[in-house]
Amino acid sequence: MLNIQELKGNAPVTTEQYRELQDAVVVTARRNVAMARSLVSPIGPLGIGVQQYSFDKLTEVADAIISYAFTTGSEDIVDLTRSNVKVPVLEKKFRIGRRDLASSTRTGTPLDTSTAESCAYKVSYAFTDMILQGWTADGSNYDINGLYQSANNDYSTGKDFGTAGNAITAVAGGMALLMADNIMPAYNLTLNPVQYAELAGSVHTGGLLEFERVKNMIGGDVFVSPFVTAGTGMLTAHPSQGTLKVAFAQDITTETWQDADTKDTLGRVFMACVPIIYDTNAICKLSSI
Repeated sequence: MLNIQELKGNAPVTTEQYRELQDAVVVTARRNVAMARSLVSPIGPLGIGVQQYSFDKLTEVADAIISYAFTTGSEDIVDLTRSNVKVPVLEKKFRIGRRDLASSTRTGTPLDTSTAESCAYKVSYAFTDMILQGWTADGSNYDINGLYQSANNDYSTGKDFGTAGNAITAVAGGMALLMADNIMPAYNLTLNPVQYAELAGSVHTGGLLEFERVKNMIGGDVFVSPFVTAGTGMLTAHPSQGTLKVAFAQDITTETWQDADTKDTLGRVFMACVPIIYDTNAICKLSSI
């Protein structure tokens, strides 16, 4: 792992000033990626030099045999399919003026970390988008598929969450598709802010709050994110099932160095990671809500 001296580079920041920057970045980033991290389980950190992650998907073997004596012909060969995904870097740079840094050092006042915090927000914003949807270099075709783009199940029956009872029906329909693929509860439900608000304000027959009914049905949590397109949502297997993960080469980190010309301190907030979908059946779109 990278140590403080490596991350400080040749910038004239003190160890304490660097820690102020890193702490501000981590707090901001963690706050903004908490939802996305709740949908996947982590792998790593593996090291910044890891540029590709390889994993195997096991093809299900035939059913077991029940009999009163040992039989022949019940064996299966392990069939593993190797998948390789490139690990991208998510980054945003910032600058601290030479005189601002000198003033902080001279007077002992804390550094103004607002710019670094803003960079952390942008990096965490990109992280959440990648986990939920994916990443596209050309704005059209996905180079990396996130959860929604990887879904192999789709409950597409029109069930507008603005009508009481429809959320219960849609979620039950999505659960049925997941269970048909042996993906059992608990699940998490992620919605666009519009559908989340409709669900939160919906009162079903007998004064029942539909939000609580849905949450009890799935056994997990209900999340909201603008990265889920309006009119859609998704059910995902609980991360404890091990089917949905994120591989970290490097978790959220700050590094600094000195500009050769101005002597300003330059900085970069970055992370290197990629979503890993072991089983695309563990995700169900709700594509018409």
